[in-house]
Amino acid sequence: MKKALVGTLIIIVLIGLGFLVKDLFFNQLLQIEKKVGDLLEESGIKVSLPAPLLSSQDSPDSFLTKEGIIKLTNLERQKQGLAPLKENAKLDSSAGFKAEDLFKNQYFEHESPTGVTVSDLVKKAGYDFIALGENLARGNFKDDQALVEAWMASPGHRENILNPSFKEIGVSVEKGIFEGKETWIAVQHFALPLSACPTASEEIKRTIQANEKEIAAIEETLNSLKDSLRTKKDVNQYNSLVLKHNNLIDQTQALVQEYNRQVEVFNQCLSKQY
Repeated sequence: MKKALVGTLIIIVLIGLGFLVKDLFFNQLLQIEKKVGDLLEESGIKVSLPAPLLSSQDSPDSFLTKEGIIKLTNLERQKQGLAPLKENAKLDSSAGFKAEDLFKNQYFEHESPTGVTVSDLVKKAGYDFIALGENLARGNFKDDQALVEAWMASPGHRENILNPSFKEIGVSVEKGIFEGKETWIAVQHFALPLSACPTASEEIKRTIQANEKEIAAIEETLNSLKDSLRTKKDVNQYNSLVLKHNNLIDQTQALVQEYNRQVEVFNQCLSKQY
């Protein structure tokens, strides 16, 4: 009986240590979950929206192409020693959503009458981003060259085209009826993709969350057993469960530290990118 009592004392000390580590662990985890993506939220998504460009040209043989606009846009970047923008199919889709909506609802602004923004359209296309830019143009420009030259002559549109932070582009050109007249609408979507920065591992986060549930379950079992210890076998089983509990907390703390490190790397990259 004396041995059983001594064993119980050891258990109580171990359980107390377990609770102490657990409190530290959960405080860290709450801080980490709050930090993920915080820099995006705190600084706000960077969106560049120069005033839409209305052409003074009215060429009877006007014809615009997505391929030509992208090629000429990258040529302008090349002249300034900038890396070319990579075409992204999802950004092509979001630009297409915009062009279609402009014709459908007969407006020429960055935000629709119902409050839909470029961010909404890009998210709808399934594209994750850090920063965005949108260039709009309406009118019967003679060709792709005339359109890109017009954008380059406009400071805000030029800034989007030559923004070194942007890495990818999507373009849509549509011909339709606007205010009773047949005309072209061109949309450029520029973006810095979220993939430009290494994000924290979702697998690690899921493991932490799963461990959290397991730790809670073990504690519930320990609490239900601690007042019913009668034999040496009971004490050994209890001690074994305590050891599992504390080991799991140690493992989870290591995962938390790694996750924290990855979040810091992401936030540092984010602050440098834009």
